[in-house]
Amino acid sequence: MDIKMATQMARAMVTQYGMSDKLGRFLMARTRKKSSWGIPSPYAAYVERHPEIVDEEIHRMVAEGYEAAQKLLETNIEELHTVAKGLLEYETLSGQEIIGLLNGKPPVREFSSNDDNSVRRSSAVLPPVRAARPRKT
Repeated sequence: MDIKMATQMARAMVTQYGMSDKLGRFLMARTRKKSSWGIPSPYAAYVERHPEIVDEEIHRMVAEGYEAAQKLLETNIEELHTVAKGLLEYETLSGQEIIGLLNGKPPVREFSSNDDNSVRRSSAVLPPVRAARPRKT
């Protein structure tokens, strides 16, 4: 997800879905007015009165999301490298192939040669990472 999309999603979470810690868990005041920011009309009045709080909450959500993603990548760097090597070798991987790679089992692909119409099997020689561990949810 790029920064523009993350910011748009955080803005919607704050202004439309009541998911802000500072602004509370409620639907913002309804009005027919449209915000100068282009916020949908039901939330424009509240956003216009408290733009700095809205901006702070959007910034906080985007920053927390970035930090969580960074931590997830750092914690699982070996798995990331294993999948990256597999993608370099095969270009695409199914979900089952990714699980296999993470458990030390490279994908086996069948392909035919145009020269002799024979079917050959191919598998990457990638070092196993470590057994996939259950993810915390």
